[in-house]
Amino acid sequence: MADPDKKAEEVKQILSDLESIFSTAPPEAKAQAAPAPPPPPPPPAPEPPPPPPAPVVESAPPPPPPPPPPPAPPPPAPVAEAPAPPPPAPAPPPPPPAPAPAAPPAHVVATVMRKEIVVDGKPAPPEQIRAMAIYYSAGEKKAFDDFVTFFSDMAQKVSKKPLYVDVVMASEWSSGLDAKTALDKAKAAGAVAVLCLFNPSDLEAAGGDLEQAASKQDYFLRVVPLADAMKRSAAVDLVVDLMLVGAK
Repeated sequence: MADPDKKAEEVKQILSDLESIFSTAPPEAKAQAAPAPPPPPPPPAPEPPPPPPAPVVESAPPPPPPPPPPPAPPPPAPVAEAPAPPPPAPAPPPPPPAPAPAAPPAHVVATVMRKEIVVDGKPAPPEQIRAMAIYYSAGEKKAFDDFVTFFSDMAQKVSKKPLYVDVVMASEWSSGLDAKTALDKAKAAGAVAVLCLFNPSDLEAAGGDLEQAASKQDYFLRVVPLADAMKRSAAVDLVVDLMLVGAK
């Protein structure tokens, strides 16, 4: 193992020799041998300019305080409750229902209406009286009554010698009545002439059969539409025809 003191002496000798060499060397060599000085530190970066001051915004004035709420209305005065009305009196019992009218029969039975005709306080001359049987359509009783009044008046004014109409039978027409039976009823009542006041449906259904049956029996019969019953011309023609018929 080497002696440490001896080794230290050797190191000093080496350093001394090196110093001698550098001291006798030219300046260029010294400059090359000398270590380069460290570069100067970079200049400090300039500080950034301070930011511009923020614009001063004037704050809006605070809103005015809300108005105070209106005072509460005084409570309404207590209303006295009206006394309850007395209970209504009980209603009187309803009257008993009237008896229902009897339903009219489907066919009005022929009615004999023969009566004595008096003129100026005396019976009318028989040769001036015409006994008639009249059939009329169902539901046309008023038309029948109006016609009898109208025709009786016309019969007394058309000729010099007035005719007096004596309605010896009046009957509502029934669709189930055949022509022969209708004429037989008129004859049984003593009628010398038959008049039919018909609506269009009865006129179409029975008018032709009645006229044919009357013609075969040589029996006076006229079918008059209800629409013509109150016409003066129709009444005049009928009166003229009746003047040619025998009296009752």
